[in-house]
Amino acid sequence: AWSRDFTGKPDSTFPDRAPGTVPPIPALLINPLQPLATRDVFRELAAAPLAETDVPLAVPHFETVADLLDYARARRNDLEPPALRLLPDIAEVLAALSATPGALLCRLSGSGPTCFALFAEMGEAEAAAAIIAAGNPQWWIQPVRLS
Repeated sequence: AWSRDFTGKPDSTFPDRAPGTVPPIPALLINPLQPLATRDVFRELAAAPLAETDVPLAVPHFETVADLLDYARARRNDLEPPALRLLPDIAEVLAALSATPGALLCRLSGSGPTCFALFAEMGEAEAAAAIIAAGNPQWWIQPVRLS
């Protein structure tokens, strides 16, 4: 098992976590089961290619879930606006996730259409899944633990 961080000192917070990975965090994944092609989202984005200086060199090491949340909140998914234009149902999924008690961060995953919310406790993610599924039986809904 991995037991040291990048500095070589013992990683006592998450002793079984490989360096550079995120701490385990409960999440809820939802896909509205509507088609959305990645190529169409990128075409809709119509962005210039990234310069080499725009590409991060490595994923940072997050000691805590709070560190991960701070990092994520300071960033955005540039693919979300074009994905929303192509599939407005994504807004409904994000609204449902945002309205659930305990949701710490809600985002579109990559080019979509899957969205996610992060939670402090697995029970919160499971409760949110039950609440959302009751009103949206047509969606794929899965509580998970990300790490």
